[in-house]
Amino acid sequence: MMLRNTKLYLLVIICLLHILDGNGQNIKSFEILISELMFDPIPAVSLGGYEYVEIYNNGLDTLNLEDCIWQVGSKSVHLPEFFVPPRTAILLLPPKIQPIGTCEYINLEKWITLPNSGQYVVLKRPDGQIIHFAEYSPGLYPDALKRDGGWSLDLLCSQYPCSPDSWKPSDDPQGGSPGYLPLSECRLKDSEFVKPMRCGYLE
Repeated sequence: MMLRNTKLYLLVIICLLHILDGNGQNIKSFEILISELMFDPIPAVSLGGYEYVEIYNNGLDTLNLEDCIWQVGSKSVHLPEFFVPPRTAILLLPPKIQPIGTCEYINLEKWITLPNSGQYVVLKRPDGQIIHFAEYSPGLYPDALKRDGGWSLDLLCSQYPCSPDSWKPSDDPQGGSPGYLPLSECRLKDSEFVKPMRCGYLE
């Protein structure tokens, strides 16, 4: 009985070490998704007027973000150690910002401003392999009122995370839903999606 319990304890320890070991090098493409972007927060609806990025662990394992690269256009920063449980969203925020709500977040020491005119954003592994790529612009807002600022963009369709049709302005009355995912089944048929030839490709 003692030997059996010892083996069980060792197995638990090995599993924990497997989860906690290493940095973001083992993250696969699309295991983490860029799921919401607040790039033009002014005039604020009711979220405090700050930029934020929501990322979502789309996998089945706890993932460590340590040394992953967050890139906006040509500028980039490395992320600190942070363990994201499966099917969980966290926020990337400027220094000293505390979000509304109870979601987990990282205050980046160096915040890269999200240009209001549009840009591409990328999450990469430490070796530069792309995890998820997205491109935003004011043109994704069909409503002129929301296009004027204060409303986030949500990734609504995880099946096509690189298609512009997967991004829609938030319907949340606060102007965004940081930490609360609207991800759902795709509203459009497969034939209606714009499918990029090269998903996440950077020159």
